[in-house]
Amino acid sequence: MIAVTAFTSMAGVAGAAPEPPAPAPAAAFTVILGGAQAGTMTVRVTCAAAYRIHFEYNDRGRGPRLDSTIRL
Repeated sequence: MIAVTAFTSMAGVAGAAPEPPAPAPAAAFTVILGGAQAGTMTVRVTCAAAYRIHFEYNDRGRGPRLDSTIRL
């Protein structure tokens, strides 16, 4: 009875899935227009095969604000 219990507990440890790696920090970029900051872009890795990108550009109160997800 003891041998069966030890085997069962060892099988549970061997079959455990490894933890996924920690996500990489976000990469941040700055858009400069005429020497002043006019926008930003941030790229985050959400999982092993996906990126989330935020881009914002402001020129005299106008410009896009885009959020994109790229899956490979």
